[in-house]
Amino acid sequence: MAIKGFRKPPQATAEGQALATATGDFARQLENNPLLDGRILARVVVGTSATNLSHLLGRDWIGWFVVRKATTASIYEGTQTNAGQYLTLIASASATVDIYVF
Repeated sequence: MAIKGFRKPPQATAEGQALATATGDFARQLENNPLLDGRILARVVVGTSATNLSHLLGRDWIGWFVVRKATTASIYEGTQTNAGQYLTLIASASATVDIYVF
């Protein structure tokens, strides 16, 4: 889920305006960070042939990384056929992992 944008409330004083502007400037760097618009795919099994994982982002994924793995298997990208719906991965040996996709 994407982080919601900062809504600058109306301010009656110059100090309030400056605070709202500074807060908006700070929040913008969070709003524009693609890592914050992702989800964890927990306990997915990645096999030795192409495994399509439904990422549920509602858009093409940008990147991914393994956040939990209890095996020495290597996980890598397969040929992507529908990045708007799936992340296609392959493993050197079948593995159950948690993947963060954004």
